[in-house]
Amino acid sequence: MKISCKKLWVMLIQRDITKVQLRTDVGISAGTVSKFNKGKEVVLSVLLRICDYLNCDIGDVCEAVCVKRLSFVLYIFYAITYRSKGHLCVSMR
Repeated sequence: MKISCKKLWVMLIQRDITKVQLRTDVGISAGTVSKFNKGKEVVLSVLLRICDYLNCDIGDVCEAVCVKRLSFVLYIFYAITYRSKGHLCVSMR
């Protein structure tokens, strides 16, 4: 399992809040925002501070995702990207 913060990015767009504004208002480092972007682990206290700032529940900003499902989704994304650029793709078996 892996933590996905896609819900956080959607919520920021809906509320017209930039990542820089979130970072400065919550008091988190640029490195922490970078971890969010890369899907790396972030300390729970940071997630709770973000939830407090956005006045929401932790399930509103992140979710547990099966790594196999995520890998398949990434494979499909890359397959579509390479096909659109004229590259040959290897199909999944």
